[in-house]
Amino acid sequence: MHPAGRTFTATVRRAPACPSWVPIEDGIATVRFSRGAGLPTRWPDVLGIAIRLPGEWDVLVASTARGLLPWPARSWRSARFGTITPYTRGGRRFRFGVEVTDARLGHGDPERLTGQLPTSATLILGDGTPVAVIAVDRPAEDVTFDPMLHHPRDMRMAPRWLARLRELAYAGSRWGRREFPRGH
Repeated sequence: MHPAGRTFTATVRRAPACPSWVPIEDGIATVRFSRGAGLPTRWPDVLGIAIRLPGEWDVLVASTARGLLPWPARSWRSARFGTITPYTRGGRRFRFGVEVTDARLGHGDPERLTGQLPTSATLILGDGTPVAVIAVDRPAEDVTFDPMLHHPRDMRMAPRWLARLRELAYAGSRWGRREFPRGH
């Protein structure tokens, strides 16, 4: 999934409105913009934004319809991005989303992004509360994102049955890449 993409470094700044229970830290992040099926850029595709936040925490969002299912979009700016699986922490259940407001990103081509830096996006909760501003500034080496391995210790995906399905999918992906995490 998401074979066509570009990876960048970014600076994360916790938003003033971020609730205290969301463990966002200021610092350097890695961000990857991608196309889900790798379709030609003139066609809509499920667009993805993967963010490795400070503290080795991966948040992955995809273009979605009004519900929670992935949905093709034509541009980063017009897409509605959200996590497919909710998270739980401290008795709260929530989702993340990303808002892209830069008018230059009215396309869905990851390759064009390099010429449009710097740019930024806002990480939000499902209710629209901003939690961090992500300032994307330069190309970076590609990394493998894995939200099943990289998350705050006390934060989990929910419900458990869906988290288990996601874990099986990511384990299969790790096996296919011959990446075997230590201690897992």
